[in-house]
Amino acid sequence: MRHKNIFWTILLLMAVSFIIGSCINNNPTKEIVQELPFSETVFEVNLPEKLKNDEIVYLEILDEVTGIALNPTRYEMQSKDALNLFVRIPIINGSFVNYRYVKRSDVDVIEYCSPGNQVHYRSYMVNRPSVAKDIVSSWTNEGTEFPVGEISGFVYDTKTNLPIPEIFVSVNGSTTSSSHNGFYQIQNIPVGEHNLVAYHPDGLYKPFQQGAVIADNALTPASFGLEPAKMVQITFNVEVPENTIKAAPLRLIGDFYSLGNIFTETNGGTSIISSRSPLLDNIGNGKYAITLDLPSGADLRYKFSLGDGFVNAEYSTDGNLRTRQFIVPDKDMEVFNLIESWSSKDISPITFEVTSPNNTPAGDYVSIQFNPFMWMPPIQMWKTGQNQWVYTLYSPFEFLDQAQFRFCRNDQCGYADDDLTAGFDANGYILDMKSADKTGRIVYKIENWVGENNNSYEIEKSSKSINNDNFVKGVEFTNNYDYKWLPYLDWGFIDAAISGANIIVVSPSWVFDNNDLSIAEYKPGINPSEQDISKLYNYAQVAGLTFALYPKLMFTDQSSADYWSSASLSYNWWLEWFSQYERFILNYANFAQENEIEVFLFGGESIIPALPHGRLSNGNPSNTPYNFDEKWNSLAEKVRTEFSGKIIFSIPSYLADNIEHEFLMQVDAIMVENASALTSSDSPSIEDLKYRFSQVLDQSIHKIYTRFQKPIIIGIKYPSMDGSASDCINYGNSSCSNLAESATAGSISIDLDEQADIYTAILDSVIDRDWITGVISQGYYPAVAIMDASISARGKPAMGVLSYYFNEVIH
Repeated sequence: MRHKNIFWTILLLMAVSFIIGSCINNNPTKEIVQELPFSETVFEVNLPEKLKNDEIVYLEILDEVTGIALNPTRYEMQSKDALNLFVRIPIINGSFVNYRYVKRSDVDVIEYCSPGNQVHYRSYMVNRPSVAKDIVSSWTNEGTEFPVGEISGFVYDTKTNLPIPEIFVSVNGSTTSSSHNGFYQIQNIPVGEHNLVAYHPDGLYKPFQQGAVIADNALTPASFGLEPAKMVQITFNVEVPENTIKAAPLRLIGDFYSLGNIFTETNGGTSIISSRSPLLDNIGNGKYAITLDLPSGADLRYKFSLGDGFVNAEYSTDGNLRTRQFIVPDKDMEVFNLIESWSSKDISPITFEVTSPNNTPAGDYVSIQFNPFMWMPPIQMWKTGQNQWVYTLYSPFEFLDQAQFRFCRNDQCGYADDDLTAGFDANGYILDMKSADKTGRIVYKIENWVGENNNSYEIEKSSKSINNDNFVKGVEFTNNYDYKWLPYLDWGFIDAAISGANIIVVSPSWVFDNNDLSIAEYKPGINPSEQDISKLYNYAQVAGLTFALYPKLMFTDQSSADYWSSASLSYNWWLEWFSQYERFILNYANFAQENEIEVFLFGGESIIPALPHGRLSNGNPSNTPYNFDEKWNSLAEKVRTEFSGKIIFSIPSYLADNIEHEFLMQVDAIMVENASALTSSDSPSIEDLKYRFSQVLDQSIHKIYTRFQKPIIIGIKYPSMDGSASDCINYGNSSCSNLAESATAGSISIDLDEQADIYTAILDSVIDRDWITGVISQGYYPAVAIMDASISARGKPAMGVLSYYFNEVIH
């Protein structure tokens, strides 16, 4: 009997425990808030000049999740003396604070760091009472004359001693990222004592912070190790307000890379790409949940949203946008969050009900974009049926009433728009809250997507056929990587595979800054991260495609020609430039080797002035040093040492007649990129184009094969523009590539057939020549198919031609 009583007692306790647990999990009526200690933190700053009587300096602590420019907290600083200010602030221990200094007089002026770049933000870790000392370099982009130095070193894993790539390192408002071998470098730092902070964008390593003394015109070496963070599982249980649409997708948006943060400002001052942030599971009854692997000790800033960090984000009952702070514990746990409101005021939401055209591709999403003061990042709408889309807008109406809105596909606004609001700077529709019907609906039908038409092109069939299992049938992504691509790339890879391609070429890049022309570095939010490249690699594997890397330079706010024309091109400048370019190329060669990527390309049109005896676009010598033959030979040898796969060097076709560079003997193949004029006629026939391209092959490109005895791969980069075959000869001095961007705005006629004719002529000519071992279609736009004027063949008749030859002619 006693054992029976024990049994029933245990059973009763288990039942009570289950009921209590169920109540906790399904009815979180009250949040559990972390109780964490504060430390007084003093921020001291040295100014470049005395303040005027009407000027005030603020310490601005930033809310990266809502938006760098959208929800800062400001603290007025006090004078210590004429050039030094301070402010004391209580901050939670464990906080990772992002901040900057702002001067207010007639207007707000954000500080600049050398050599003329506005400070994105500074960072500081708070673990105890401390003093953060800073120097404002300048209040203008012209800079201030300070004695400066630089700092560099290697970042490594303390447990394995292996280098760690893409660690952000920040000193005095200047931030860079470690390359694949762990090396980082920051130049033009004002002389003095600074705070160096290093952190991983997903917190996978514990942040590092130490003082750094910069001496005049000297290099401060600073290598350091980072300790891997312990990962724990945190389950977020969330209850939404009663007026939340039942089927609404809820996202957790945060300041980690994996939570949508791209660590740079997009349009409108935000840093969040909402489609990259994770969706919570809808478990019914207004409750959602998600489990994340998070690094112990990390300072997570996050919020829940039906949009992004600004649109349809959660609010506190006091009417303010809410961003939560959570210091990740050292063990697994559940967190219960209650969303109090979706808006700052008691305003009824507005629901957009949109019908998309019948020819909307099955895999595409419709996105909505708002313009309260400029076009903000797009937000995915919610699919409710075939070509039916809904989005309920709750906030912020104080900014969005009378603002503009428009629609696009796959977040590619400005590129794949509603035909009536096409273009990056186009006007949208006015959001007038009074125009909604009595039920709060705005009903809209998209008649046409820009660049979507029923163009029919009859492919010229070929009687030829070649059998070559090793023939390269490639598609190369456009160089202009967009962080909004990633959620929409599956169909881009599938379309390439269906077209018969067997290789995908992706071009990571670093930026050569126009403020300091010889320095190259990875720029978050502009260049693809190694994490993103790895995801692209996985997409390629799933699609059965070989993956190739083709690193290319990127220039800040200028064309390649403008960059080279503004460079000093002195002997010392060239040596520094080449060392940076070599670091860039070897970075990705090493990455390719470690990730078992099979093909690596380098070269390309943007570096032509840097080749031995190079020339600028105007034909003038680029003044490369006498020893650049040796430099390029050495680089080719180093690439071979780092990478064991197939190495290809790429050159433009106009160099084919005179290229004698010895280092090409060290590569496995040469790609010749073709964009030059094939005719002077306004309406050339396919036969005319075949005849001319055959001449180009036999009289020019064949010389490369004869000289180096290397397999030749043909790159095709002709846009779908009227005049593409003549390189836009009738448009004055501009080439088609320079005009392609403006063509999307309607200044130049789109000609899909001319691009398809060029593809037909090139492919038909190529298969007659056994010394040509591949064709790569360049400029492929992977996130969405559109019949625009760009080089991309995706979705156009040229892709049909490519698919015909890749699938039926070349076996």
